[in-house]
Amino acid sequence: MIDVVRDDRATGIVNLQLYRADEVPPRGRPPATAPILLGRYEDEFALTSDGWRFAARRLVTAFGDWR
Repeated sequence: MIDVVRDDRATGIVNLQLYRADEVPPRGRPPATAPILLGRYEDEFALTSDGWRFAARRLVTAFGDWR
Protein backbone atom coordinates (compact mmCIF):
# COMPACT_ATOMS: atom_id res chain seq x y z
CA MET A 1 0.00 0.00 0.00
CA ILE A 2 1.36 3.43 -0.92
CA ASP A 3 0.12 6.77 0.40
CA VAL A 4 1.07 10.03 -1.28
CA VAL A 5 1.96 12.43 1.53
CA ARG A 6 2.91 15.41 -0.65
CA ASP A 7 3.36 15.92 -4.39
CA ASP A 8 6.97 14.75 -4.09
CA ARG A 9 6.80 12.34 -1.11
CA ALA A 10 5.06 9.05 -0.42
CA THR A 11 5.14 6.26 2.16
CA GLY A 12 4.43 2.58 1.74
CA ILE A 13 4.21 -0.73 3.57
CA VAL A 14 5.09 -4.18 2.25
CA ASN A 15 4.19 -7.23 4.35
CA LEU A 16 6.79 -10.00 4.40
CA GLN A 17 6.70 -13.76 5.06
CA LEU A 18 10.06 -15.50 4.66
CA TYR A 19 10.32 -19.27 4.23
CA ARG A 20 13.41 -21.45 3.99
CA ALA A 21 13.96 -24.82 2.34
CA ASP A 22 17.41 -26.34 2.86
CA GLU A 23 16.70 -29.21 0.49
CA VAL A 24 14.50 -29.07 -2.57
CA PRO A 25 13.53 -32.34 -4.27
CA PRO A 26 14.66 -32.64 -7.90
CA ARG A 27 11.01 -32.69 -8.97
CA GLY A 28 8.09 -31.07 -7.28
CA ARG A 29 7.82 -28.51 -4.56
CA PRO A 30 9.90 -27.96 -1.45
CA PRO A 31 8.39 -29.30 1.78
CA ALA A 32 5.80 -27.11 3.50
CA THR A 33 7.26 -25.30 6.48
CA ALA A 34 6.35 -22.50 8.84
CA PRO A 35 7.77 -19.06 8.03
CA ILE A 36 11.11 -18.20 9.67
CA LEU A 37 10.36 -14.47 9.67
CA LEU A 38 7.26 -12.29 9.66
CA GLY A 39 7.42 -8.55 9.34
CA ARG A 40 7.01 -5.57 7.08
CA TYR A 41 9.01 -3.01 5.18
CA GLU A 42 8.18 0.62 5.93
CA ASP A 43 9.25 2.63 2.89
CA GLU A 44 9.63 6.31 2.07
CA PHE A 45 9.71 7.49 -1.54
CA ALA A 46 10.86 10.74 -3.11
CA LEU A 47 9.99 12.11 -6.54
CA THR A 48 13.24 13.04 -8.32
CA SER A 49 14.03 14.25 -11.83
CA ASP A 50 14.46 10.54 -12.72
CA GLY A 51 11.07 9.54 -11.25
CA TRP A 52 10.07 7.97 -7.93
CA ARG A 53 12.97 6.58 -5.89
CA PHE A 54 13.40 4.98 -2.48
CA ALA A 55 14.37 7.58 0.12
CA ALA A 56 14.41 5.10 3.02
CA ARG A 57 13.49 1.50 3.83
CA ARG A 58 13.12 0.04 7.31
CA LEU A 59 12.50 -3.62 8.17
CA VAL A 60 10.26 -4.18 11.19
CA THR A 61 10.07 -7.83 12.28
CA ALA A 62 7.21 -9.40 14.24
CA PHE A 63 9.34 -12.50 14.86
CA GLY A 64 12.26 -14.38 13.39
CA ASP A 65 15.64 -13.73 11.90
CA TRP A 66 16.87 -14.66 8.41
CA ARG A 67 20.59 -14.73 9.29
